[in-house]
Amino acid sequence: MSYNKLRVITGHTFSGLTALIRLHLDHNRIEFIHPDAFSGLTSLRLLHLEANHLQKLHPATFSTFSLLRRFPVSTLKHLYLSENLLSTLPRNMLENMPQLENIFLYGNPWSCDCRMNWLRDWSARNSGNSSVSKCFECLLSR
Repeated sequence: MSYNKLRVITGHTFSGLTALIRLHLDHNRIEFIHPDAFSGLTSLRLLHLEANHLQKLHPATFSTFSLLRRFPVSTLKHLYLSENLLSTLPRNMLENMPQLENIFLYGNPWSCDCRMNWLRDWSARNSGNSSVSKCFECLLSR
């Protein structure tokens, strides 16, 4: 679905696609992703969202299922958010992603202030994710 001028991903866009493993939504014009957009995609491991117009994300945006309907969890291993318009990320977004191996964030106009300190800490705890450490030099240098 890359290069299709998509603007919005609703909560029902991918309904029923439970076997979907890879999803390429890069190089569109996506401005909004509903918090339930990827709910039910329990096989999803790779998500390309680079080169869109994303400015904000909900903490549960990448949750693919919920435990006891209260605790959102993501099955993603690789997440590409580079080249968007993101200046911050929700504080607890990555806490819901226990299987995450790589996150690519370069090329965003990051706000290098206290709102993003949590990402520096997360990066230190997950030092194997080299893609994170390269993206937040302004935070890591403090």
